[in-house]
Formats: sequence, structure tokens, C-alpha cells
Amino acid sequence: MARPLLTIDEMQRLLLDNIRARPRCHEVITVTVDRIRSNGYGNNWKIGTISYGLASKERVDRAAAQTQAKVCPHYDLLED
Repeated sequence: MARPLLTIDEMQRLLLDNIRARPRCHEVITVTVDRIRSNGYGNNWKIGTISYGLASKERVDRAAAQTQAKVCPHYDLLED
């Protein structure tokens, strides 16, 4: 079954909202999404750069990894 396709902006918003919902991560400013062009990865995106703001880098990195694992199986990026 095909996964729903999101634009990069929609994916960034989804990831940012999920990361900010984690304890002590509400001050994250932005999250970028990197497009993956390899078929062997399982999906076509990954979390790229994170602007931490005043949030703890370690906590945000952990939250980002958990968020990516949660969102990855359910969404892909819309092709350009």
C-alpha cells in the first residue's frame, strides 16, 4: 500500500510539531528535510539540519531520532 505523499513544507511542519511535543523540546526553531534519491533506504527522506534554539541538543537529537522512526513508515515526500 502506498504511503501518503507530503510536500517538504508539510513534512517539516509534521516533524517540527512532533519534536516540539517532546519534553523540553518546545524551543526548537526549525527542522529541515533532506531528500534521499537511493532506492535502498526504504523511504525518500530523512531529518536534516535542526535549529535548536534554547533547547538541549542531546534531548532534541533523541526526540528527532524517535520522531523520524515514528513518521518514516507512514509518509514519503512528493517528488519534485
